[in-house]
Amino acid sequence: MIHHSYKLLVVIYLAAALIHFIYPPVFIPAIPDFLPFPKVIVFVTGLLEVLLAIGLMTSKFRSKTALLSCFYLVALIPAHIHVSVNEIEMFGVSNTFLLWLRTLFQIPLIYWSYKISVWSKIRDA
Repeated sequence: MIHHSYKLLVVIYLAAALIHFIYPPVFIPAIPDFLPFPKVIVFVTGLLEVLLAIGLMTSKFRSKTALLSCFYLVALIPAHIHVSVNEIEMFGVSNTFLLWLRTLFQIPLIYWSYKISVWSKIRDA
């Protein structure tokens, strides 16, 4: 089933990117204060998500893109921790337990991306 699950990841990335572009204020609080230009960071992460979605849709680049997706998701962990530690409301959620659950959800997403990378590599070999 993993061989088609990349399609769901594409939808997730495109949906997230769309929110980044249409309603960036949702993500601004996740950017720590010490980082400059939070609106630019939100736009760039949305752009990265579009590029990841495109790469995942392209069989030639799927394996490498899925691996890049792992690194991208790991890079987001500090922002998720920042939100959880500081109890910053995201998408209407301010419950500490749920914020940490959202942070921990990065682990299965990373694993899923990794499995897509491995499967795509085997399939294309």
